[in-house]
Amino acid sequence: MKFKVTSSHLIAIIVVQVFVIGILFLILISSKHKAKADSKNFTYDMVKPKYEVLMDYDNAGLPYSDIVPLTEYPFFKYLTSSYGNGQDIKEYKLPIKGMAHDEFIATAYDLSFESCGKYPSHPEYGITFSGKRAARGRTVAVDPNVIPLGSKIHMTFPGEYKYLNGWYVAEDTGRLVKGKIIDVYLGESAFFEMERFGSMKVKVKIIYPEYY
Repeated sequence: MKFKVTSSHLIAIIVVQVFVIGILFLILISSKHKAKADSKNFTYDMVKPKYEVLMDYDNAGLPYSDIVPLTEYPFFKYLTSSYGNGQDIKEYKLPIKGMAHDEFIATAYDLSFESCGKYPSHPEYGITFSGKRAARGRTVAVDPNVIPLGSKIHMTFPGEYKYLNGWYVAEDTGRLVKGKIIDVYLGESAFFEMERFGSMKVKVKIIYPEYY
């Protein structure tokens, strides 16, 4: 029996094809809209600012809500003990009137006999005038008539010696350390470094002992 295609069959086929094409078109349009929306969301997520709740701190580590008035600005915790295993750390607040800003001449010394007049066999070898053992990065010698012993001194060095910038303690004296001279301790044996160092102008901030 031979199948005969009539006009009704053709119309039905065309209707089905149109229906299928319509469904596919709707799916395609829907996919494009979804992709566009996802793209917008992705872009927004990439560029929108992210807000996080963070506690604001000043340089001394205090929350802004706890900052003392400018006249008592909190300084960094300062290491006060001799170098070694035991370290006593304390906080202090500095009234501005307790600080002096000035310019000094910096020189350098070590523990050689030429610098200190003592040999390693001497019982006081390496011991500063204040009784503490000299420590690089902390100990400086001063004229106690200009800077009281025990004062904290922030020194700002020029050029290649900026690595020495920081806080020091006036712990020692010296027969040649007179007036506006600060002698920086560079270690037990630092002859060549001392030769290169020579002398130079430095900016200093001095905190007197009665204010910490």
